[in-house]
Amino acid sequence: MLSNLPPGCTNKMIEDQCDDSKILTIDVTLEDIRHGVREDGGKCPIARAVRRVTGRVNVQVESSSVEIDSVKFRPTTSQGKIDMESFVNAFDAGITVTPFTLELEPVE
Repeated sequence: MLSNLPPGCTNKMIEDQCDDSKILTIDVTLEDIRHGVREDGGKCPIARAVRRVTGRVNVQVESSSVEIDSVKFRPTTSQGKIDMESFVNAFDAGITVTPFTLELEPVE
């Protein structure tokens, strides 16, 4: 991690997305869903959306967290965690999902 960036931010593009509270807002679009790969945390719709927003390549999604360049992020609220887990589980099971917005904060 570069020392001149705020904690939880790994590059200038992520820094631009991080406000004073270091929150990343990720819009998972219909295109992300259409081109996402089931059961692949590096190619799922959320990973695609994070790459698009941050410009980072090293993105890995688990059911309730996202790792960007070795920095772990999690949803900012318990409802966000529930929404993310529900989305990941439904998408991986082949159930129709819809676009949504996810707010992530770095785990410190």
